[in-house]
Amino acid sequence: MKNKKLITGIILLVLSIAIFVFSLINHLIELRDMKECANTPGCMYCLPKWVGGTAYLLYFVSIVVLAISITCFIKAKTKKL
Repeated sequence: MKNKKLITGIILLVLSIAIFVFSLINHLIELRDMKECANTPGCMYCLPKWVGGTAYLLYFVSIVVLAISITCFIKAKTKKL
């Protein structure tokens, strides 16, 4: 039972980091494209869909999964004592 919580915590930690990195990369790419579009003559304001909410939602999900992961680590550590 102890190892199950530890393995769950590790899996959730890796998942949290993967979600965060994926969101950050897409967020930065979208910001770069938006800046590039703004520098194009005749271009009106570009409304990015990624920056508009999806990235922030995934940042929040990443933080929640990280909190669950830390909770699993703490529970696994206290069970060992």
